[in-house]
Amino acid sequence: MAKSIFKTKIKISNVNVIAKIVVDAVLTIQRQKEISDLNLIEILQMEDQNDLESRFVRGIVLDHGARHPDMPKILHNVFILVCNISLEYEKSEINSNFVYNSCELQGKLSGIERDVIDKKINKIIQLKRLVCKGGNKSFLILNQKGIDNISLDLLCREGILALRRTKKKNMERISILCNAIPVNSSDDIDSTILGFAGIVYEKIIGEEKFTFIENVSNPFSGTILIKGMNNFLTKNTEEIIRDGIKTIKLCFEDDGYLLGGGDIESEGSRHLSSYANKIFGEKKFGVLALSKSLLIIPETLRENEGKRILKDLGNKKIKNHPLKNSKLQKKIFSPTKETIFDCFSSKKQILNSVCSIATQILQIDEILLGKGLGN
Repeated sequence: MAKSIFKTKIKISNVNVIAKIVVDAVLTIQRQKEISDLNLIEILQMEDQNDLESRFVRGIVLDHGARHPDMPKILHNVFILVCNISLEYEKSEINSNFVYNSCELQGKLSGIERDVIDKKINKIIQLKRLVCKGGNKSFLILNQKGIDNISLDLLCREGILALRRTKKKNMERISILCNAIPVNSSDDIDSTILGFAGIVYEKIIGEEKFTFIENVSNPFSGTILIKGMNNFLTKNTEEIIRDGIKTIKLCFEDDGYLLGGGDIESEGSRHLSSYANKIFGEKKFGVLALSKSLLIIPETLRENEGKRILKDLGNKKIKNHPLKNSKLQKKIFSPTKETIFDCFSSKKQILNSVCSIATQILQIDEILLGKGLGN
């Protein structure tokens, strides 16, 4: 089903890769007896020469990395602290003034401010030493606020990877993925609020840094990495994938799919033709008109394939209706040969919309005739 969706939208060489990515993503967020939330799937663009390296990550990918050059690039068995704590000098949230009359007093006030930040950093370091005691364990800090250079240097000496200015959206997803509890105060920091991930690593692509958090403890969300040669290609692929995810989600909810390639329309036309033979009067012409209109889709698909269906039908000299000969119909419309499928919900909505629009158009004609404008 996924391959049928993407075959007409992207390069054939990328169809298998993108189809597998989309199916894995939808299966990851599936819950029994629950409606799947597509917002749990994030799509991230990367500029790369090889677009076949696009993949689905059962975790999260952050679009930034550590600000300290000596921090570790890869961590295993990682405890994660998710916080919104200021670890830098900043202006107070309320209007305040510090009045001093000498350089010594100014230095004393600055030292007190530094001590406040150092106490927060030391508490985090003590927690890291406690939970990472023995074995191959590591520590990661994801802070929504800033971390100054002195604090980064202290954390680096302890082998801690710290990321600052993390987006609120990513913080929420990490909390769910890693079973972490976000904290807003250093007083709430202890071992019970920490999340866990199997591996965290930093990767540089071009001039940008990305941080990958994988093997998470609650893998019910993920990130799709789209790689392409330029921004236009990656953006176009992202839009295609978003539409494909919605369609695949509907297929799982429908618990089935339909044959595509015009098969449903041709069978519908056959059914309407049989029904038209059982009725009389003006209604018969309306049913026949609808039956004929349904054939436009398979005929158009056949012409797009490079074959002239109307000429083929004419050579066979079929009477009454072009689909009366089942052998010729099977020869002309063969979706199973190319394994083309359609989404049931999408097809149902299309047919409902078509009938609704046709009814409105007919009502407009009746209004015009009632006002004497038909002539």
